[in-house]
Amino acid sequence: MRELTFAEVEQVAGSGLIGDGLALVGNGIIFGVKLFNDFLNTPLISSVGTVFDAVGIGIIHVAADLIGFTIMKAIASVGIILGGDDSWVNYHWNAQWWK
Repeated sequence: MRELTFAEVEQVAGSGLIGDGLALVGNGIIFGVKLFNDFLNTPLISSVGTVFDAVGIGIIHVAADLIGFTIMKAIASVGIILGGDDSWVNYHWNAQWWK
């Protein structure tokens, strides 16, 4: 019996070449989610919701943001399952409603 090398431990633990490749795909998916959320957080786009709030139809704004957040988190979850990390994504829902 012998000790496993670091590369063997990574392979058994599910990382290594295949794991790193999947994590790269996962982070790519999450990066797409980040780009979309960054777009939603621009003043031009977020001002639409502000107008909805000002004219009394803020519930539409909340519903649209919540639906969008749910979809984006579901997509990011695929990336997380593949080994990606979404901790650096500034989700529009959080930026708008959890200030």
